[in-house]
Amino acid sequence: MSKRILIVDDSLVVLAMHKYALETAGYQCATAENGYLALELLFKECFALIVADVNMPRMDGYELARRIRKTSGYEFVPIILISSGEGPQDRAKGIASGANLYMRKPVEPAKLIANAHMLAAQRD
Repeated sequence: MSKRILIVDDSLVVLAMHKYALETAGYQCATAENGYLALELLFKECFALIVADVNMPRMDGYELARRIRKTSGYEFVPIILISSGEGPQDRAKGIASGANLYMRKPVEPAKLIANAHMLAAQRD
């Protein structure tokens, strides 16, 4: 059975691109257009990895990561945060919020897949 990944982004184009890349690599993917929908899915399904945008309305990726870390069963599930912020303070804020990895947009599909393989393998 392939591992499930939750992709969270307010851009439907980015959701579709990340989903296509990860499904091509053999993962099953679910998507959410904001952090609140993502949290709802976490209560209904199990995921081996979460890939989330930082810049989203209502709940940004930093807050989503913090809430995921407080959700029973998801304390150690790998999180990749993706953002256009490129400064060291952006990366530090992402890691401090609970992310395992911070990637800068635009994300190359091959790098996303490689990082997904690396982080999801930790859940074996």
